[in-house]
Amino acid sequence: MWRGGLIAAWLTGLGVLTWREVAAFRRPVPPGRYAAASGLFALLALVAVSDTAAPVAAAMGWAFDLAIILAPGVIPGTAAPVAPPGDAKNPLSQTE
Repeated sequence: MWRGGLIAAWLTGLGVLTWREVAAFRRPVPPGRYAAASGLFALLALVAVSDTAAPVAAAMGWAFDLAIILAPGVIPGTAAPVAPPGDAKNPLSQTE
């Protein structure tokens, strides 16, 4: 049962990564981010082989998903784009 929860957490995490990348940058997710997230969940799946550790692995998977949702800069490259210095749209970059 807990292994199904881990798979659901993995798919949810990939969905959140996709949504955040498309919403912020209007481009598809680089394959390396999918590989890193899938590698993390693969390690959790190795932990979930043990019946006693499977609930902990599933809970950690959901905790990683929650961290991705709440903190967009947790994964490198997922923070909102910053306007370059001297950009007319960025009031903080105006020097007088």
